[in-house]
Amino acid sequence: APTPRKGYFTSEGENYVLSGRMALTSTFVADKPERTFRVFLLGGSQAQGCPFASDEAGLREDDYLGTATWLEHYLRDLLPNNDIEVINAALAGQSLAALVPLFDEILDHGQPDLVIFLSGNNEASHRDPAGKPLKQDIVTLITNGLADKFQGLLRGLVQTAQSAAVPTYFLTVPSNLRDWEPVGPREDEHSTLRALLDQG
Repeated sequence: APTPRKGYFTSEGENYVLSGRMALTSTFVADKPERTFRVFLLGGSQAQGCPFASDEAGLREDDYLGTATWLEHYLRDLLPNNDIEVINAALAGQSLAALVPLFDEILDHGQPDLVIFLSGNNEASHRDPAGKPLKQDIVTLITNGLADKFQGLLRGLVQTAQSAAVPTYFLTVPSNLRDWEPVGPREDEHSTLRALLDQG
């Protein structure tokens, strides 16, 4: 197995260890066995399995029912002639841009058969300096800028995946801003809600 450059992968004997400040520690054989179908799951805390999975809690993938666990059980049924290995490479709280260097390392050293991104819900958290929610026109401006950046990142990742000939899926969580009021409910709505609560 090649020696990985300094980053998320380190060599320990015949194994690679994937770890990082926001990652769950995963160990896997550097030279993938012939029958193994290896999947890497990347994303933020949702992909990682929070709040059920964390190194602080001492939990491992087999101890909880997060996305990586569900995916492994699902693929075992679909590919009964393979040994399925799903490696939870998600980084809690990280944006899509933060996953690019990890993706590069996975392609260089991980011998993936499939890579899945579940990302898009950590792209920004903007509030004004006083801690108040932003006005709608500012939110629209930020959202449009984020969408352009996200789209550019996706294009780059798709090209990288195609160059490496590794099947890669990109998933995200739908978000509906149509009825969202970033400054909170109007005062008349707040009063109505309070009156209903008071009435039980």
